[in-house]
Amino acid sequence: MEVLLPLSTHDEDWYVTEPATAALKSICRDRPNVLHFFFAKLLNVDSGAREHAARALRGIAAQEPEILDAEALSRALTYLKSVGDKTSADYLSFALEKVRAAERRNGYKYGLGG
Repeated sequence: MEVLLPLSTHDEDWYVTEPATAALKSICRDRPNVLHFFFAKLLNVDSGAREHAARALRGIAAQEPEILDAEALSRALTYLKSVGDKTSADYLSFALEKVRAAERRNGYKYGLGG
């Protein structure tokens, strides 16, 4: 992660950023602090950083919506709308729809005999 986090920035070349971001997204289920990294970037003053994070969260929501928190996405979406960041807000709106539609399970996913 020490290598991937600095490379997953909006102002790096795409051929560096995209693989680093993809690698981070692939481990976010097992390393929830990666999600915190993307959520923190949503508060950046630079719209490019916010858009990069929102696009990453949209990608996570498309593949693994159950690992995202709808309330956290909703708060972030409210913030993005308040600062007028329509592109990032659109990405998070998509993510929020996916998360709200995802089946939630309480307890263990795998039981005896399953």
